Amino acid sequence: MLFTHPNFGVTHTRYKISPPSKRFNPATDDITLYTRLPDSAEIHTRLTEEDTTQTRNFVMSMGMGNMSGGMGSGMQFLINGKSFDMNRVDETVTAGATEIWAISNTSPMAHPFHAHAIPWQILDRNGVPASGVDLGWKDTVLVQPGEMVRFIGHFDPVINSGKYMYHCHILEHEDAGMMGTFEVK
Repeated sequence: MLFTHPNFGVTHTRYKISPPSKRFNPATDDITLYTRLPDSAEIHTRLTEEDTTQTRNFVMSMGMGNMSGGMGSGMQFLINGKSFDMNRVDETVTAGATEIWAISNTSPMAHPFHAHAIPWQILDRNGVPASGVDLGWKDTVLVQPGEMVRFIGHFDPVINSGKYMYHCHILEHEDAGMMGTFEVK
């Protein structure tokens, strides 16, 4: 069957893999074949700062945990000085909002910042306007040490509602606390 994604206009053929619990095997299982972008795809449309309703700042950092040897000992990976708490909502976003998220990395290593459920467009890196591969839609952006990346996204009320995660996409960093929750309502 042909399927067109409502946000990106990508036309492709979707094939079902059965049974769903089976592990995907590219040698034997059906796959999704992307055939073309439709003529109506708006691949050159960019969100602008004038569309923005709010700017949020996120600082990715590292620190030492409790050195007594109990819970939280060792290296901590933090966002806005906080370690992940699944019982806390860190950010509340209004459905329909267009926001800029400014991600700063004060740690000595690169972190791929990932936000669930929303595509983004990079505005700039350290004030230098996006170009090349940074012009495409993203859900993850690599933030180098000492770098700030600003990106913009629209929280479509039809698609986005509920609680979602944002986090470093390095599993060990995420597990060590570099993660937060945002709620769209």
